[in-house]
Amino acid sequence: MGLFGVGMGLRSSHIKSILKHQPDVTWFELLTDNWLDASGIDGLLLDEFCQRYPVALHSIAMNIGGCDPLRQDYLNKIKQLKTRVGSHHISDHLCFSQVSGRPIHDLAPIPYTEKTLEHVCHRIELIQNLLGEPISIENISAYVHCLDSTMSEAKFLNQLASKTGCQVLLDINNLYVNSKNLGRNAEAYIHEIDPKYVSQYHLAGFNDQGFYLLDAHDHHIHCDVLKLYELALERIGARATLIEWDHNIPNFEHVYEDYKRVRVIYERFTSSLLGAESRGVSYA
Repeated sequence: MGLFGVGMGLRSSHIKSILKHQPDVTWFELLTDNWLDASGIDGLLLDEFCQRYPVALHSIAMNIGGCDPLRQDYLNKIKQLKTRVGSHHISDHLCFSQVSGRPIHDLAPIPYTEKTLEHVCHRIELIQNLLGEPISIENISAYVHCLDSTMSEAKFLNQLASKTGCQVLLDINNLYVNSKNLGRNAEAYIHEIDPKYVSQYHLAGFNDQGFYLLDAHDHHIHCDVLKLYELALERIGARATLIEWDHNIPNFEHVYEDYKRVRVIYERFTSSLLGAESRGVSYA
């Protein structure tokens, strides 16, 4: 069973409130690295939570684009957590996050070349074989160009998915941030990515630093990001959609405001689609 509808990122400061009030949220995403060794009261809360809500796992340290050997112990822990929580989805990022065994505490871009594609394909195949299922790869926000790239990021992801069977987690906020910081065309990206590979969308807020946008996930989702999301729904189709808030985390109700806004957009689109199908209208 896959994910559908609109979900929220679970933050530890909200878990007790969610368990108490059981808000109407379709699913939640767990930041994998925060829950790998959950025990004691945290472990009990996690287990209770996952009995009530479907969850997905989102990682930041597979180091998919890196050159260090893959961390077998880390991947084994993810597999164990997946079994524990009954995860419906596992994802990480198109980047490198570690060099010479040391985390760089950021998600760094890779060049989009044939050589890099071969390298990343090999690593994803190893990861998927160990986990026993396809994973989804997210496009990152970036603040510098890799000047030796020979293809667009969308084309790179299309080929990556075609060759490995992985899927694409399309972060709409990252598309917008990169359009402002790097001059990339977010609308063209949405038209170039192959819909059959897209498994999920991410939405979040950025921090406007004046001369650049910081992908901080600490504000409400910007209206221009929601417009891009609507374009993605029209061009690619309805996919499970996540609301992220990772820094300066407010109370749950504050984040839930964004959830309700996005759910209205999602349900309006799916309702119109169902209505069109009932009238025999095809969008193929």
